[in-house]
Amino acid sequence: EITINLTEHYITHVGDPGNFYYIDDNYVLWGSGGNEYGQLGQGIQDYEFHSEGLKIAESVIHVDYSQKGFVIFLTNDHKLYGVGNAGSGALGQYEEFDWTRYTNGENYAETTPILLMEDVAYANCGRDDIVCLKNDGTVWTWGYNNAGNCGVADFSVVRKPTMVAKEVTMVWTNLAIDNYPQPEKEQFEMAWTGDI
Repeated sequence: EITINLTEHYITHVGDPGNFYYIDDNYVLWGSGGNEYGQLGQGIQDYEFHSEGLKIAESVIHVDYSQKGFVIFLTNDHKLYGVGNAGSGALGQYEEFDWTRYTNGENYAETTPILLMEDVAYANCGRDDIVCLKNDGTVWTWGYNNAGNCGVADFSVVRKPTMVAKEVTMVWTNLAIDNYPQPEKEQFEMAWTGDI
């Protein structure tokens, strides 16, 4: 039997030149940088660069940033939240893909954190999508699926969370990109193989 301590894989600091997010020792999530999509979770959009960290949420144990203007975070009660650019459908679930919405994400922003899913053990976001491992071992994906990255055949927007796998131990992303480490088959029951 394979056992894994997911807490050892929680992300506590993440970002790029435009934004930085970190969880402090008191489990408070802070964000700094740009806020053109409302990705700092303050209920507003602005075009200032916030060099000082702004408090986004409390009781946060894991965070990931899409580098497309949205951030997701997991609280200690296993609720997954997101805030920022909703143009890809990862935060705002749309009926179909709209190129105008996608290329003008500043007009489709969630400026305060919204609940995306409950009972989540782990989550990662890609550029335009989200993948979640739930506590029951199922994997769920949603968002812009232009390369089949959500694990479903519809190459547009997966508008609502869709289960794509069962009996999963760990979710890995970007397995063969930019020299990210890859899990060995012998070590993990399943590894996510898309370019999420």
